[in-house]
Amino acid sequence: MIRDERSHTYRLGPALIPLGKAAANGIRLQDAAHPLLSALSARTEEDSYLVIPVGNKGLVIEKVDGPNHIKVVEEFGYEMYLHCGAIRKVLLAYQSPSFIEEYVKNCPDAKLKVKIDATVTAYYDGDYSKLVSYKGEAATVEGWGKGGAIQYEFSLTVEQLEGLGLLREIK
Repeated sequence: MIRDERSHTYRLGPALIPLGKAAANGIRLQDAAHPLLSALSARTEEDSYLVIPVGNKGLVIEKVDGPNHIKVVEEFGYEMYLHCGAIRKVLLAYQSPSFIEEYVKNCPDAKLKVKIDATVTAYYDGDYSKLVSYKGEAATVEGWGKGGAIQYEFSLTVEQLEGLGLLREIK
């Protein structure tokens, strides 16, 4: 993980290359990931998890406790839907538009599913591949400067994203 000090965001870095090589050589992913998870936990002082997508769920296959361990009921082999929990939401966000379309179609909330389909039909001609979110720096405010703010533009309404479990208000 590489941290952008200015925006306080993270991105994947070259440390993941050994994971790809390990997978290609038949090495257990957990064994290859463990040193990276340990380093991440040491640096962030938080727990680190390796979660892989399995169908519409995310599966925990490795975990390293950090020094500020929080009791979380996520153990090896624990599966939850991709819209549950931050780690899985990241996996969901990077899926293809066709995967997201199927995910929404299988949403157990029939009313929400109808609303999302209506939005996609009305604004995107029914084409889920046009559901794209954008992220960028907020515009400079005269007299205030940039301030480092990040703005997001979503293809669905806040209410729909909350209904899918992809967004929630923190009070």
